Order: sequence, then structure tokens, then C-alpha cells
Amino acid sequence: MKKSIILLGIMAFIASILIAIFVFPRQLVINIPQMQIQEKIETEFPLEKDLVFLTAQLKNPNINLDQTTERVTLSLDTAVRLKPGIINGELPGMVSLSSGISYEAEVGTIYLDDIKIEQIDLEPLPQQAIGKVTDIVNALSSDVIESVPIHTLDDNKVKQRGVKWILKDVAIADQELVVTLGR
Repeated sequence: MKKSIILLGIMAFIASILIAIFVFPRQLVINIPQMQIQEKIETEFPLEKDLVFLTAQLKNPNINLDQTTERVTLSLDTAVRLKPGIINGELPGMVSLSSGISYEAEVGTIYLDDIKIEQIDLEPLPQQAIGKVTDIVNALSSDVIESVPIHTLDDNKVKQRGVKWILKDVAIADQELVVTLGR
């Protein structure tokens, strides 16, 4: 009797390991279409920030997935209004940003992260004003863009439930962000 209970316990243990191996995958691949990222980011714009001598606005975000750099690029229209006496009127421009990807395991959410300014085109602004606009873009990108979830795992899907995934790889293919999570 005692041997059969031990044997039954060993068999149950082996069965639970086999179930875990075959039911719960070692990795999860998530394809996030460029349009989904675009829609998530668009909800946060336009953004505006006032400083002592200027007001800067970021609007019309355009997401692109750059296959060569494996980064998400974000182009924004800018509008800078300097206080009267410096330059009158609104000065249009463009800002180009690039972003990596981060994954927050506790909530199963993927975010844009590590945002870098690639290009700012704001002529004919004075150099000190371009520096202030650069500071505004940096602040807004870290405060706003990096806080927008671009994808959240679905607890209703068996493969995505109950496993604490970690970010393994990020790639770009066919206008999709391909995120590989592993355990």
C-alpha cells in the first residue's frame, strides 16, 4: 500500500511536469501591427508645454517601424510660439524620435522606451530657443510617450495567462513589431 502511494505520487509529479512542458510554452511571440501602435500613440496628442518665453506644441504623430535599426520611429509636427518681441507668429517644424521597447512583467504590458531625438528641424529659431524646445521634447517623450501601453497580454488566452514572461527579443518584419517573450 505504501509503495503504491509513493508510486502514485511520483507519477503525479511526472505528469504535472509533462503538462507544464507541453501546455505552457517556453516562449510567446506577439505581433503588434504598426497601425495598432499608431492608434495608441495618437490618443495622447496634441501635447503643449509653456515656458517663460515660448510655447511648444507637438502634434500629428506618425509611427514607422524601421527594419534596419530595429527601432520604432516617431515623426511629429511642431509649432513653436515665442513671446512677442523675439519672433512674432507661429514657427512650424518637425521632430523625429526613435524608440526601443520595454516590457513590464507585473502587468504584462509592452511600452515604447529609450526615446531618442534623431532630428529637430525648427529654423529660423534662435539657438537658445532650439535648446529649450529640445528639453520640452525630451520631457514630453519621457512623461507621455513612454507611459502609453502599446500592447497588454490577454489573460483570457491560455498561452498568455499565469506565466511571468521576460523580454527576449524585439524585431521588425512586415510592418509589425515582433516581440518575443520567454520564461
